Amino acid sequence: VPGSIPPISQRVAHLLVTAFANSVTGMARALGVSQPALSRVLAGQLPSCKMLEALAQRAGVNTRWLLAGQGGEVAAPGAMPG
Repeated sequence: VPGSIPPISQRVAHLLVTAFANSVTGMARALGVSQPALSRVLAGQLPSCKMLEALAQRAGVNTRWLLAGQGGEVAAPGAMPG
């Protein structure tokens, strides 16, 4: 559907609220990306590999959930990121 936000961007937006207190500035800083880059992802642009890796590590999320919506959101204890 033209104009719709991809599911991966929706999951990043979910993490913005749940893991970063809805602070785009704080999330961008924690991920080591620019605020405009993060804003573009929230608007529907696909995130870079760097951003995805940082999200998985900083937010402690399951990369399969982040990339494809599969499995639980939270990474298993002791699991290797990625």
